[in-house]
Amino acid sequence: MELLSRTGSIFSGTFSGAAADRGGVLLSGGGGDTTAPTLTSPTGAATGSTTATGSVTTDEDGPAWAVLTTSATTPDDDQIKAGQDHTGAAAAASDTATLSAGSNPAAFSFSGLAASTAYYLHIVQEDEASPTPNTATPVTSSSFTTSGGSSVGAAAHYYSHMSGEQ
Repeated sequence: MELLSRTGSIFSGTFSGAAADRGGVLLSGGGGDTTAPTLTSPTGAATGSTTATGSVTTDEDGPAWAVLTTSATTPDDDQIKAGQDHTGAAAAASDTATLSAGSNPAAFSFSGLAASTAYYLHIVQEDEASPTPNTATPVTSSSFTTSGGSSVGAAAHYYSHMSGEQ
């Protein structure tokens, strides 16, 4: 049983490129989103001795990945997505977020950091293009430093001093 028959010519003229390769039939509409997001103003900020947040501005909606490292050298997009620094070792911390076009303050949250340590925030984002998302060029913030050590030791010392314990 023949489901489709061709009895005449629908197209006239000369075909080139993909249409010529398919015998005059263009199989895809093409023309989809081919522009990667643009990330700007990456900012890392310490929020305590072992915690920090990360912010960034983007021109497209989509998922994003961020890592904190002690190196200014930007990891590639696959390393950032895997939570790694530029050498492939585990980053000090990592997080993911879904960004919206515009400013994304405190989009990323990090904990378990070392006190009094300088860190760099590295971010990469994909847009929501289908079937293949476009990946932004990774960006890196200026360094920021977590605050000094924990107040637990100072509080314990104060308590022992006030109670007469030495």
